[in-house]
Amino acid sequence: MKSYFKIPILSLSVLALFLTSCLKDEEFEDGEIQSVSSQGTQKVVEISLTATNTSNFLPLALNLKNGDTTFNLVPVTLASDKPATEDIKVTLVLNAGLIGEANTANGVNNEAAPAGVYTIINPAANSGPGYVVTIPKGSNTGYLQIKINPNNFLGQAYALGFQISKIEPAGYIISTNLGSGVVGIGIKNKYDGVYEIDENSTLVDIVSPALSSVPGDPYPFEVHLITISATKNVMFVPGLGYGHLIAGNSYYGEFSPIFEFDPATNKVVGVTNYFGDPSPTRARGGQLDPTGINQVDADGNIDVKYIMTQGGSPRTTFTEHLEYVGPR
Repeated sequence: MKSYFKIPILSLSVLALFLTSCLKDEEFEDGEIQSVSSQGTQKVVEISLTATNTSNFLPLALNLKNGDTTFNLVPVTLASDKPATEDIKVTLVLNAGLIGEANTANGVNNEAAPAGVYTIINPAANSGPGYVVTIPKGSNTGYLQIKINPNNFLGQAYALGFQISKIEPAGYIISTNLGSGVVGIGIKNKYDGVYEIDENSTLVDIVSPALSSVPGDPYPFEVHLITISATKNVMFVPGLGYGHLIAGNSYYGEFSPIFEFDPATNKVVGVTNYFGDPSPTRARGGQLDPTGINQVDADGNIDVKYIMTQGGSPRTTFTEHLEYVGPR
């Protein structure tokens, strides 16, 4: 079983962080959430949920467990190449309105988690609504922590939206693009896991044939199928993020397939693009090719044929066999 790391300079997924009973700050320090960006002399503070796009929507898929679990839900960062010179206290407020925007942008259907199914561990703000996240002196990151019983989320599509409302002391700027974010919290569906796209898989790019697959390039490589709803999973490439490898040690930007399954038949019934259909700057989308097998077998392996469109027209056809390796 090989794992290919084609684009090592890009950020890793935050999703691999979750869930243990209590997550540790070294996950951010090790680069598993989002790389700290340099903002020069500006003191910009942001919610750092996603590493490869600015939608700031993070779909968490939790293991089923009947018992309380506490973990770091929202990382709040000082976007600087230097650590904080003082404790920075950042107030986050719940904003359910952000959830509808995230649903539209990401093709999901989450609803605000009821107050009775979660507890925020951070102290409440001294004045006004919200919870205080401290970025400690000498660090770039603080966390909003949450306690839940995953059993209460079984069969639900809950989410929480947060925005930065205040920073103390004065002199810090709330990020324009990353001043708010939404976390979708669900239970892993049965298609969630680690897979290898095998060496017999193919991709054919009719616009740039040199990017089409050849023996050994880019297949085989490892992917994760990450739950984003009860029936949908997005492809994530370790060492790359949300994207799809192509020949020539490269990848398609603004394209990562979301597979939709029918749990009753184990058929693949739809393919869309994680970055939007079409994506914002490259106009890329995803389509299921009905001529494919498009089926999950008894061992959890997936055969699927799908198309990446660009500008509304088919560009690349993928015929892939995803061999199930194990859970994430």
